Amino acid sequence: MPARTIVDPIVEQHSLFEYPSISTGTQQEVFSLSIHSKSEAKSTVVTSENSETNALVFWTETGFVDEKSEDNSVTVSNGLLSNCLVGEKPEWHPGHRQGVYFLPFESIGKAKTIEVFIEQKENDLEFKFRVF
Repeated sequence: MPARTIVDPIVEQHSLFEYPSISTGTQQEVFSLSIHSKSEAKSTVVTSENSETNALVFWTETGFVDEKSEDNSVTVSNGLLSNCLVGEKPEWHPGHRQGVYFLPFESIGKAKTIEVFIEQKENDLEFKFRVF
């Protein structure tokens, strides 16, 4: 087992607004949590649109729904400030941290798809990845 998986969390926290980056894929939901019950484990396949992908970024978007009027509903995000297309520089929310999974060095330049498996544990989320 690589030392990386024993010592470091597989998804690390970083304030990405401090780092230059280029989007190499489209945004997609990979997991949904509920405050009312435990969420089912979920596996999602992410497709890279650029062979230079070296990481996946995770952030949360929390929706607060007004049961009386959806017009009063609001979503709070610790991720992107605006939509970002492939090839553009993402604008990350300053002062917030995002979760980052760095691809194994030997996979950079070769990764076409990445399977993301997320399971809700009692006080944490468990992440597993397979790079193809």
